[in-house]
Amino acid sequence: MARITIPYAVADFVEMRERNFYYVDKTDFIPGLEDYKAPVFLRPRRFGKSLFISTLACYYDRTKADRFEELFGGTWIGGHPTEEHNRYMIVRYDFSAMVMADDMEGLERNFNRLNCSPVEIMVTHNRDVFKDFQFSSRDDASQMLEEVLGYVREHGLPKVYILVDEYDNFTNQLLTAYKDLGFDIADYPNAYARFANEVTLPLHTCLTDEEARYVAESFAEIVESAR
Repeated sequence: MARITIPYAVADFVEMRERNFYYVDKTDFIPGLEDYKAPVFLRPRRFGKSLFISTLACYYDRTKADRFEELFGGTWIGGHPTEEHNRYMIVRYDFSAMVMADDMEGLERNFNRLNCSPVEIMVTHNRDVFKDFQFSSRDDASQMLEEVLGYVREHGLPKVYILVDEYDNFTNQLLTAYKDLGFDIADYPNAYARFANEVTLPLHTCLTDEEARYVAESFAEIVESAR
């Protein structure tokens, strides 16, 4: 009988499959996600969000089409693939590694250090369609993304699928640690409004009315205490 190891803190889908780790198959949720333009996941820590994002990256990445059976064989989605599998170019950001700074200039510098490479990696992996494309600068993450998306639109390349892990990290820092540095979330109304509009409660259909009310009231108290 083959030995199966139960993993801990493994958030890499490829590693899970290659090392034959115990894996709880959640791929049957993928078709439902395709009904949403920009789904947002809010669940408890250590609940598998990062692993699921890694799963989505593997599923939609056009450069992994030749590994579809290897990675998804035996899973639900492996037997029921959607038309969108392996059709996108993937940019995957991970804001959990964002390092704080003493001022906004330092924060911007750290942001660029962290987030320039995901766009460059995507271009490198898809060089067959990007041909001789080159960035005008490699030290501004926002500009690099804009240049890539513009090139994709102009040349009719496969669409870009952007995945963001720990997407709320910056707002959380502004709401908490950065208060001590004199920053106020009220000074960034656009960012706060977008964050507020995207935050939703997880949907658990088995909750009783009383349990749902408790979750909603607790969440409201947390938001209010962070203002």
